[in-house]
Amino acid sequence: MLACWLGSDPWPYPAIVASFPIPARFDPLRSPLNRIRAADPLLMAAAIAYNFFFALVPLAIAAVAAVSSVGRTEEGLANIEELLNEAFPEEVAVFVISLIEEAEGIVGDSQGPLVAIALLVALYSGSRGIYAVQKALRQIQRVGEERPWWKVRGLGILFTFGAGVALVGGYFVVLFGGALMEALTQVGLNVGSITGLTVGVLFAWVVLLLFSIYRWGPPLPIDRPLLAAFLATSIIALMTWAAAYLVPNFGGTTLAALGAVGIVLLWLFALGYVVIVVPALTKPAELVIRGNAE
Repeated sequence: MLACWLGSDPWPYPAIVASFPIPARFDPLRSPLNRIRAADPLLMAAAIAYNFFFALVPLAIAAVAAVSSVGRTEEGLANIEELLNEAFPEEVAVFVISLIEEAEGIVGDSQGPLVAIALLVALYSGSRGIYAVQKALRQIQRVGEERPWWKVRGLGILFTFGAGVALVGGYFVVLFGGALMEALTQVGLNVGSITGLTVGVLFAWVVLLLFSIYRWGPPLPIDRPLLAAFLATSIIALMTWAAAYLVPNFGGTTLAALGAVGIVLLWLFALGYVVIVVPALTKPAELVIRGNAE
């Protein structure tokens, strides 16, 4: 076995695994695992995380500019501060509030152009991240791209808009969720907790978005696209919950900021990996569970 690790094979795992008997019922997993390995999913996940991170940065700038206009009144700033204090450590909340106050003075009356430019940059970088997802799915399928470039990029932009709706929806609920719940209650609609409502709507939207990517993103539709979208969204939801739990545990302002950035990068990397790997394994795993092969 040591020879397997010291040999010239750049990927010794097949040789190691070959020395152990693998039950025949797991045969449906062999081909997709080989295709996933050949597509270098770690590298593709890193590319996805890189582009998505640089989409989040201008989007955050746009959010700060928009929030600064909301926080112009003392009541608006107090509501934002209360929300931040509930979600993050005191040092982080104070830092963000000070950032909003500074943004209000720097941006002045230029919120509109600044938000527009930041959103365009976010759209460009986000579309590159979506294209990286499409490329990774195509490589795992081992098929060439024969569609016109404008169709592929056009679909990527549409998918990016879909992802942007989820993020902007989350920002909107954080800022105006309380007022929305009060308005719905006044008209006789009791929808329960705004947190539960938000999680449910965003979960359904992400499932729909991933279903669209798996159905129309690569040249060939992914097998079981709806099931794959549901499984990937469930895993992403668990990762998001874990990240939201870890961020408030950092102490000082510097450690909190660096720790939050690190967790966001890890979260994006894991997100990219899940998005491209889960659909390739969904149908084979289903066959294994059912105990049959196709």
